[in-house]
Amino acid sequence: MFLDYGFVSGEGLGNSWEIEMRRFRIETLGHVSHWLDTDYKLSIGVERERFYVNDFWLAWKPDWAAGWIGRIRLGYIDPPFSLQQLTTSQARSFMEAPAPVAAFSPGYRLGLEFSNRLIDPFQWSGVDVSWISSLSSVGQSQQFSDASSSPFRASLRTVLRPGGISADPEAPLTHIAASIGYSFSGAGDVRYRSRAESSLTPYLVDTDDIRGDAAQLGLEYARREGPLRFECEWIGSWVSASAGDRFFSGSYAEVGWSPTGEVRPYDPRAAIFLPNEPREPFDWERGTWGGLELAGRVAYVDLTDQSTHGGRMLTLSTSSIWSLNKFTRIHLDLIYADVKDRPQLGSNFTAQMRLELQL
Repeated sequence: MFLDYGFVSGEGLGNSWEIEMRRFRIETLGHVSHWLDTDYKLSIGVERERFYVNDFWLAWKPDWAAGWIGRIRLGYIDPPFSLQQLTTSQARSFMEAPAPVAAFSPGYRLGLEFSNRLIDPFQWSGVDVSWISSLSSVGQSQQFSDASSSPFRASLRTVLRPGGISADPEAPLTHIAASIGYSFSGAGDVRYRSRAESSLTPYLVDTDDIRGDAAQLGLEYARREGPLRFECEWIGSWVSASAGDRFFSGSYAEVGWSPTGEVRPYDPRAAIFLPNEPREPFDWERGTWGGLELAGRVAYVDLTDQSTHGGRMLTLSTSSIWSLNKFTRIHLDLIYADVKDRPQLGSNFTAQMRLELQL
């Protein structure tokens, strides 16, 4: 459960205090061994007063694939595109994904996914490789990701980890990745939009519907050095439209540091960072105070090209997270956003607090 409370002020937004139940979600994850070994997950919930099905899939590890395919998933899944989009909300250093990720990443869709991890495939370089590919169809309308109504999408994400992954879970780690995607719109439309990296603001940049197909490229880099972590991404989208081709893009860079010493775990199969757990959970009698993370981020998204004036937005954000234990986090974000090329919108500021509870 995520409960948000904050203050929003800015040109075209006015001044207001807001409170909302950002998310209430129930999940179950498990394994069935009868007949065919199958992993499964079901996640349903409410987000901003709307009912959603999130992760809902079945997965198998095929012996017949001779090591070429490590896992097959079928169901309602997140297509493989963008480190921040695939990272769970509980593992992010900010309450929401960066503006360019929210604009261009596909969000949950009905699809078929193939993936594998190859440890030192070249037998001399020490490179550890993960790849994930998917074919997906249109899903529910998205509030915090690509709003296109494209009925078919193909995606591929390849991740390299130079030097491999040490047996020590706190050893330095380098993550380099590239993602490609293609959306076949057919009778649908391409649409990109983003808020000011807060659920309390409306969409501040928006291309509206564009009839056409879209090709996307995403580049990722991340580095973990003990409790210090840096990551950045660039995403570009080439839209082939009957009214003329368009190009939109965006990027972000963020740094996070845990002064209490927590080192962010990493999942090499999915190639994402996992939630932190405090080394010393909060305990009044023992005098331990949990874990603390501080983070900063800069992001920019450009949704204006030719006759499409979706706007350009620069955001500067800081974040602090107090993890009392693995079940409870208190989150504070301060966000400044500056919007150009959108009438009646300009600079704005958001101060937002979140209580996260997980059982």
